[in-house]
Order: sequence, then C-alpha cells, then structure tokens
Amino acid sequence: MKLLIVNGSPRVGSSTEILARKFEEGFTSVLTDTEVVNVRLNDLSIIPCQACGIDPTPMPCVYKDDLYPALQYLMQADMVLIASPVYFDTVSAQTKLFIDRSNCFRPPRFRNNTVEFDDHGILHSKGAYILVGGAREKYDAAERVIGGFFIWAGIEKIGRVIYGHDDWRLGGVTFNSESLRQSHDLGVSSANSML
Repeated sequence: MKLLIVNGSPRVGSSTEILARKFEEGFTSVLTDTEVVNVRLNDLSIIPCQACGIDPTPMPCVYKDDLYPALQYLMQADMVLIASPVYFDTVSAQTKLFIDRSNCFRPPRFRNNTVEFDDHGILHSKGAYILVGGAREKYDAAERVIGGFFIWAGIEKIGRVIYGHDDWRLGGVTFNSESLRQSHDLGVSSANSML
C-alpha cells in the first residue's frame, strides 16, 4: 500500500501539517505496512505548468524539476491526501502549482489538428483532503479546485476535514481535540476503504 501526502502549507509545524500527520497515524494504524511519502511543496523548486500540450506518456510531465519525483509517486499511490491552508478562499499557491502540474494525468490526444482528452484520468487511486483556514473563510472554491483535480486525474474522493479557526498560533490545532480526532478518523476510514 502506498500513501502520498501532499502538504501545501508554507509553514513547518502548521495546523495543516499536524492534521496531515494525524491522518497518516490513522491510516497506518489500519494498514501497518503502508509506504508513506510526505511531500512539503514549499521545500521544492517547482516550474509552473507551461501548458506545453505535449503528451508526456509514460512520464508524468516533461519538466523534471523538484516536483517530478512526487508526480512519479502520484502515479503509483493507492491513496492521496492533499492538505492545504486556505488563502483568499482557495488552496495555497504551492498546492495549486502541484495540481496544475498534474494536468497530464489526463493526457491530450491529438487528432486532425484537434485536442481530445480521455473520459477518465489515468489514476485509479483514492483521495482525501484537509483544508485549514480562518473562521471567516469560505471553503467551496478550494473544494472545487481539489474536487476538479481528483476528477481530472482519476482519484476517487473518500472524505475531507475542514478546520476553520480563530487560533492564529502556529500549530494551534494541537489544542483542538475534535479536529485532531476527525483527521485521525479520516485516516482510519480511508484505510478501511482500501481493504
């Protein structure tokens, strides 16, 4: 079993990171032999999608920057967790870079000077997401972005956790046992869905 955790927070020790860790703990408590890859997008030098229109198959992308290994792992992952803070009602810039670079997970097919896309993405994995933002945030735009990515790439949505808060301390979710439990439980239920 392979679990890919994509952390779109720019801050080490953030509530986003803590909730993703709780998800991992829940997931691996059920599927103890899981290979887990954690990707902190903020640590990577990522080329934005260039809309090159090239079918990179069998590669995930023609650009081999710091993100490339994560895209390769995405192709193999059985479960994907996207964890992102919410800025201006949508996912972080780091998360959006990752999603945009996954464009070729439904690669273009060129026929008679037109571009066609397959009906389904190339993945057959399951996915969940965690969104973290202020109490006044709206989450529907962020959910549409991640939901669209899941549909495009071929990832079946299992569930989500949304943590809206007024606690601006770094890692403030540590003091919110209900949100920690929700993330752990999402990990458990996601793992059980793989059995």
